[in-house]
Amino acid sequence: SGGKGPHLLKSADLKNWTHLGLVLHDDMPDIGISRDEDISCSNMFPIGDRWMLLCISHRLGCRYYLGDFKDEKYLPTFHAMMNWNKWDFFAPESLLTPDGRRVMWAWCKLPNAQSAIQSLPRELSLPEDGVLRINPLRELEKLRHDEQRSGPVTVKSGETHTLDGIAGDTLELRVTIKPTDAREFGIKVFCDNDGNGFPIAIVPADKVLTMGTIKPPFALKDGEDLDLRVFLDKGMVEVFVNGRQAAVAMHAHAREAAGISLFSTGGDIETSVKAWKMNSIYTNE
Repeated sequence: SGGKGPHLLKSADLKNWTHLGLVLHDDMPDIGISRDEDISCSNMFPIGDRWMLLCISHRLGCRYYLGDFKDEKYLPTFHAMMNWNKWDFFAPESLLTPDGRRVMWAWCKLPNAQSAIQSLPRELSLPEDGVLRINPLRELEKLRHDEQRSGPVTVKSGETHTLDGIAGDTLELRVTIKPTDAREFGIKVFCDNDGNGFPIAIVPADKVLTMGTIKPPFALKDGEDLDLRVFLDKGMVEVFVNGRQAAVAMHAHAREAAGISLFSTGGDIETSVKAWKMNSIYTNE
């Protein structure tokens, strides 16, 4: 790259190259990001009926554009973030699986971690509604064992319900919550004996998912169940919400703080939970 951003080149034989100029088309509309924002660690690939430019800026972290080509330049019409704090989700990579799935992962420079950690692989897709879907790699289900279930259970407004028989810090959780008028509701992980833990919650009025101090944008549709998929790996938390949002965080906690609880304020919630213990990816352990 150089000048005001990365440049495009084309070649018919991957030996002789023609310089086309800057990547971004001059007709780029206002999509909430400056056309001069740093574009680094870039991956560009077709997805659905669009082209995605998956990248970082060193100021913002992992992000992506959706758009198409015009006059041999990239014309993005949408931009969104995948990172919500410092360099927590950074330097993305992606590949295309033999069965046609676009899979990405990122370098997570999380606080209280010994070093940078690789995120879980994510499957990306773009259906006809034009909203990016982000789901955990389906092969992660091979790590599951010892399934536990809880509910359906009603959690009254202002109450916290500790799950019986579901606890740990290497778990996959799937939490379903029926439509509700509650002001804030969700799950707490890494709970101590007093029920204090790391909250993962939906705040409908603010249209956000909250995970500790971060607040990625997310809004439920009218009448839509909340579908939380939560992965715990020691102190690392990765959350996928209704296939439309995902976030990572790190939470330091005492080893014995491994409880899981549900909570709600401003209204009751009806919820069901599935949980699985997770095997190590290292088969000799």
